[in-house]
Amino acid sequence: LDEVIPDLIISDFKMPEMNGLELIQEVYKKDEDISVVFVSAFVTKEKMKEILDYGVFTFLDKPINEIELLTAAKNAIARSRSIRLFSRSLSQILYHYAELCDYLQESNKKELLQTLKEEVSHLLEQKENLKNHLKRRSFIKS
Repeated sequence: LDEVIPDLIISDFKMPEMNGLELIQEVYKKDEDISVVFVSAFVTKEKMKEILDYGVFTFLDKPINEIELLTAAKNAIARSRSIRLFSRSLSQILYHYAELCDYLQESNKKELLQTLKEEVSHLLEQKENLKNHLKRRSFIKS
């Protein structure tokens, strides 16, 4: 994760060096937009809920159904890429926003400036709403 940020991590929940909860904490220190799919045969529903609350995309039971895994991977990658695209687009808007605000201020276009500020504020709220919504859309396969 120091050199490449993947769109998706698929991992067993029980590992020799750490468990899935520890893994997700380390992954999200690097990039909270990485989608994670865990697989396991030995996890309780309570533990699944705890992990899904961290924003893990899904949890698949072993033995793994190939179609479920491919579907989960496809959807998880789409999620990661959508969030990153939105974030990059918003960054570009914010970059140009500062210049435009200066211009509108100098041009005495206060109403337009206020509308622009409200719209940018709305976009920032939507970014947070999107992340929260996608975390809540995590699902359990059993």
